[in-house]
Amino acid sequence: MGRQTTFDAKRAEKSVSNRRIAIVRGGIVLSGVLLMVFVPLLAVDDPRPARFGWHMYAAAVDLPKIEVLLADGSLQERNVGNIASGFRPEVDYFVPIARHLCANESAVVAVHMSRRHPAREVALECSTF
Repeated sequence: MGRQTTFDAKRAEKSVSNRRIAIVRGGIVLSGVLLMVFVPLLAVDDPRPARFGWHMYAAAVDLPKIEVLLADGSLQERNVGNIASGFRPEVDYFVPIARHLCANESAVVAVHMSRRHPAREVALECSTF
């Protein structure tokens, strides 16, 4: 009978130890899940697309507004979607687009481009190319 009591005590001690390990593991998993849910929720109101944000590839990119100054002094808007596609906010498209417009349209004297996010405004004259 004494042997049975010792065996039960060891089993109970091992059960408590296993329970503690399970609680610690559960806490680690729960912490990870909470981080994966709440960190993106904090970024929901950030301007889109935020660099390295969770919506970096899901949001629409703010395309630059392009105006060209023609030789007769008039201003005309150009649709950047007709010139290039697949815009990304970290790539500088301003100079290549201006160079393209100046090379392909002889009446263009200057190109003015602006975008809201990330904020940038550039005016380039065709004589610089």
